[in-house]
Amino acid sequence: MNQPTEPAARSRLPIFGGLFKNDEEAPAVAALRGGIGLGEGWANLPGGSFSTEDDTDLIDYIVQKGVASPAVVEFSLVIGHTTSGWAKAIIMPDGLGSQWAIVAQGRGGSASNGLWADQVKNGQVLTFRKPKAFGIWFDVVQIGFLGDLDPGDRVVFTWRHD
Repeated sequence: MNQPTEPAARSRLPIFGGLFKNDEEAPAVAALRGGIGLGEGWANLPGGSFSTEDDTDLIDYIVQKGVASPAVVEFSLVIGHTTSGWAKAIIMPDGLGSQWAIVAQGRGGSASNGLWADQVKNGQVLTFRKPKAFGIWFDVVQIGFLGDLDPGDRVVFTWRHD
């Protein structure tokens, strides 16, 4: 399969976190999508980087094993010093109907929250949001496959560029 180069071809690529826009897409296509979101297995790596649907965004992540309470999986959001400094958020659902916003603001700002360790096994996705024109908040990427995280893990997402 050739890597798409046209915007129209990009719209047929899988969307964030391994979800696909149609049933004909295969997981192998995830490697061709230019680093948007994170596919299966990301939580088993020590870290990495990904972009969002907004081409200027770059988010790094680090999976820290066994550093949080063994009863939880923690998620942190850090606003990098090379960003605009505008607020960013991660919407963190528990997969059972509740959700919380992890909101950080200003360069160097950070915020954290966590789920009970068994709640990351509910098939939910984390939704990354940011304000755009006129300060209206938009979802820019979702990542799934949280079930690979272990009790006591912390994932630190650093929004390096927007």
